Amino acid sequence: METSEQNESLLIGKDMPWEAIEGEFCRVKHFTPLAIVESGKVKSASSMLPYALLRVELPNLRGHQDYQQKLKNVNLPREASMPVLHKLDFRNLWEVFKEIDVSKDLEGALTKMEVLVVYAPLKRRKLTKLFSGILPSLVIQLYPKGSLERLYEKPEKGKVEEWFNSLRPIAEWDARPENLK
Repeated sequence: METSEQNESLLIGKDMPWEAIEGEFCRVKHFTPLAIVESGKVKSASSMLPYALLRVELPNLRGHQDYQQKLKNVNLPREASMPVLHKLDFRNLWEVFKEIDVSKDLEGALTKMEVLVVYAPLKRRKLTKLFSGILPSLVIQLYPKGSLERLYEKPEKGKVEEWFNSLRPIAEWDARPENLK
């Protein structure tokens, strides 16, 4: 069994492939910016570093039927570090964590929200492959606390629509070109 100290060294994209979590919800536990936003512009200290690191809790997929096929023997940890590699993804996360402050509601009382991110690369078209390194690929969503577990539970028979409707995000940031209007 891995300790949390061992998990700290696991970096998505280096120690485990991005494909292992493609399309899966991950709960953001900590946002560490390595850049800042000033006057609406992202300012990075170094082009060699990611814009930020997210400490994420990964879903428990071992019960899913396509887990083995999708992960191809990747041992998915419970937590990992996720680099934020795209400027628009960073700007959206900055807005969530610095400008909105998910720990408080409008009156300043503690809320019961969590930020979930999904690695969702661009639709695989020939042209997007050329730009995939510079285009965003994280969908960022604000949900009521506990939604990560609910998203992966099997809904009761006859209550699928109610379950589905209860899992709509409070807010969503998705800067991928095919989703911009």
